[in-house]
Amino acid sequence: PTTGQERAFSEAFYLLGQAYEAKGDAQKALAAYLKSAVLYAGYQDVSAKAQARADSLRKAKNPEKGVPVIYVP
Repeated sequence: PTTGQERAFSEAFYLLGQAYEAKGDAQKALAAYLKSAVLYAGYQDVSAKAQARADSLRKAKNPEKGVPVIYVP
């Protein structure tokens, strides 16, 4: 894929995560956010937002243990 396509994929996974989250499907939202954050980490503006949403979902699911660090760009 071209650079433009990769950026579009990063944004698409982020938006997909938002859609799943709005629908109430936290597991699919988390997966989409992590794809955006990990697979397209070079696009830090989108990647950072996706990572923040993923962290928020994990924290909401497991508040007593905190948020495990899965990926740090």
